[in-house]
Amino acid sequence: MNKEIIKVHDLTKKYLINLQKNGIRQRIENLFWPQTKELTAVNSISFSIDEGESVGFIGQNGAGKTTTIKMLTGTLYPTSGYCRVSGFNPADQSNDFKKSIAVVMGNRSQIFPDLTPRDYLKLLKVIYEVNDTVFENTCSKVARMLNIEDKLDVQTRKLSLGERMKMKFLAGVVIQPKILFLDEPTIGLDVLSKKDIRNFLIELNKQENITIFLTSHDMEDIITVCHRLLIMNKGNLIWNGSTQKLKNKFKEVNYISFTKASAFNRKK
Repeated sequence: MNKEIIKVHDLTKKYLINLQKNGIRQRIENLFWPQTKELTAVNSISFSIDEGESVGFIGQNGAGKTTTIKMLTGTLYPTSGYCRVSGFNPADQSNDFKKSIAVVMGNRSQIFPDLTPRDYLKLLKVIYEVNDTVFENTCSKVARMLNIEDKLDVQTRKLSLGERMKMKFLAGVVIQPKILFLDEPTIGLDVLSKKDIRNFLIELNKQENITIFLTSHDMEDIITVCHRLLIMNKGNLIWNGSTQKLKNKFKEVNYISFTKASAFNRKK
């Protein structure tokens, strides 16, 4: 039986936002007597994830997904409730906690553009105190899986978007994390690059037993990689169950589309 690696209980995050008004007088009043409104981004959610699970975390924009990931990775403090990741409180930002996780964000550059990927990976090796043999073996193995062996010594700024994305995966794995947090990892990539990354994640989960926590609007990513789903809606957790169970729940749903027999006449 796998041990629990992520535990979330009544996790809540609220923000105070300023209510802006139009007009000079109203703006002056707001400067001295600001009016605020409380916004609940994450509303008392609870779940747990076992070591080695591959979990999809989905929902519409503004549902609270990124806020939750930020709390799980220690970059945001919760308003109430708590979470434990790899046995640590993320908010403490301990070095042992940082070594236990890796975060790959598809919309954010994480590799220095003027360095080659190999130089950047060697920098990570020193920072995270990775064993030399483990480092070399991991680099070779993962680069081969992602088809980027011949790109490790090319300056990062000269790589394509897909190649840079694959290098970010390599950088995330080479530090030997227990948990891999992924936020839109295939955004903007072509079909073949997406396929390579999905196959890589599946093999990584099977071979290394790394826990994967994946957020994506590309449902092909979710269906292919994740065995379990957490669905957020307006800050609330509305689904916590297997991917197949959700598919079975809605398999009888049919969609009907209509096609007009004649084109719309703009002159009328």
